[in-house]
Amino acid sequence: MGNLTKKQRARRDTKDALLHNLEIKNLQEKFYLDMVENYMDLYDDIVELNTNYPVQTAELNAQTPSKQGAKNFDVKTSAEKRQILREMRAILEFLGLKPNAPGDPPRGGGGFEEL
Repeated sequence: MGNLTKKQRARRDTKDALLHNLEIKNLQEKFYLDMVENYMDLYDDIVELNTNYPVQTAELNAQTPSKQGAKNFDVKTSAEKRQILREMRAILEFLGLKPNAPGDPPRGGGGFEEL
């Protein structure tokens, strides 16, 4: 596959880590693989929001005499990001791949440290 961008490598590495951990847990049914695809779709949404968010806010600031337009966009985008992240965490928990909280000892069996 030619040269990958940093974002493409990060996406590939994330998906590979999820699949690796499913393999360790012997969860290879299509249903689980579909859940990984759902997670990756949400991952793409977060990347897109993080990439486009500053540009859109700057455009709104330039277009609106007051900061109200940008403020409304900030609140809406923050809420959308929080909802996506909640859904991502729910998928990880469903798959038994909940990341360690800071300060928690590493879990055995491959864990989730790769992400």
